[in-house]
Amino acid sequence: MLVGCLIMVVASSACNNERSTESNTETTAPVTTDGTSPSTGTVPTSTDAAPTTTNRLDTGTARPFPDLPEARKSATLGYSYPVKMHRGESKNINVYVLIRNQEGRIRDTLRTIVNEQSSEDGDSVNIFVTNVIWYKTLSINLIDNAGDFIITPIHNSDKQVIDTIDGNWWRWAIKTTTEKKVTEIILKVVAEKEDGTTDRLDAKTIHIQIQIDRNIVRRFVYYLTDNPAVSIPIVVSLIGFLGWYIKRRYDTK
Repeated sequence: MLVGCLIMVVASSACNNERSTESNTETTAPVTTDGTSPSTGTVPTSTDAAPTTTNRLDTGTARPFPDLPEARKSATLGYSYPVKMHRGESKNINVYVLIRNQEGRIRDTLRTIVNEQSSEDGDSVNIFVTNVIWYKTLSINLIDNAGDFIITPIHNSDKQVIDTIDGNWWRWAIKTTTEKKVTEIILKVVAEKEDGTTDRLDAKTIHIQIQIDRNIVRRFVYYLTDNPAVSIPIVVSLIGFLGWYIKRRYDTK
C-alpha cells in the first residue's frame, strides 16, 4: 500500500515537469532572421518610410524653360544714289534688301529701277552692296543733318517686315538746297526684334557723299533768284535796254 502511494507521487511529479518544459518551449520560441514570427506568420511593419518619387510637372512647381534668344540673321542690302547733282535738282536714292546673298541680282534690280526712274540717272549713279542683320523687320531712314536736301519718301513705310521671297524696297526723292561742293546724307538701318526692342550693335549707318555741280552760270542764276532786291532792278534795266535797242533799230530803217 505504501509502495503504491510512492509510485503515484513519483509519476505525478514527472508529469508536472514535462508540462512545465513544454510551456517554456512555446513562450521562448526564437524569431527567424527574416523577421517572421513562426507562431503568427505575419511580417512586422518597418518604421522607415518607403521613398516616394515626385513628378515635377505633376506638382506644378517645375520652372518653365527660359526663352531662347532670337537668332540673328543676315541679309544683303543694296543701295543706289546719284554721284552728282546741282542745286534745285531732284533725284532718287533706292534701297533693295534680299535675305539671300545674291549680289548680282540686287545690282541688276537696282540698275533696272534707276533706269525706269530716269534715263538721265543711269550713267551717274553709284550702286553698293553690304550685309545687314535682321530678325523680323528692318527700319531704314534717310537722315540729312545739315539740311541740304528736301527728302520725300516714296515707299509706304520706313519700317517693313522682311519679305523672304521677293525682298523689300525703299525709295526717297531728294532735292538739293545747297551750293556746297560736297554734301553728306546718312542711311540708317535698324533691325527690330519680335518684342520690338533693338540692339545698337545690330544697327548700321551708311554715309553717302554727293557732289554738287557749281557751274558759274548756274550759280549766278541762283544768286539772282535768292536775292530779288538785286535781280529785279537788273531785269528791269535789261528789259529797258532791249526796248530801247529794238526801237532804235526800227527808227534807223
